[in-house]
Amino acid sequence: MYEFLRGTIVAVTPAYIVVDVGGVGYHVLMGNPFTFNEGQTATVYVQQIIRDNDQTLYGFASQRDKQLFNQLLSVTGIGQECPGHSSQCAWGCPGQRHR
Repeated sequence: MYEFLRGTIVAVTPAYIVVDVGGVGYHVLMGNPFTFNEGQTATVYVQQIIRDNDQTLYGFASQRDKQLFNQLLSVTGIGQECPGHSSQCAWGCPGQRHR
């Protein structure tokens, strides 16, 4: 389990960022990836979700945002599916399950 990644933001897209940490590029889904800028050194708080056939990192600009995400996952009726319940949720996942 990861708490955060600290490194250089090497890519910013509408759904995710790539964080270079010691030469390894981490693909991190973000609700608002434009919080970060390419070339910026930043700390990105992450939540790793592991499913049967998938591992995903969700990123947050603050610990508070990450805590809110985890609280939403624990709510009955929300926890098993995307908190956004739309075709594409705020965390950049098109209708995927988070647990």
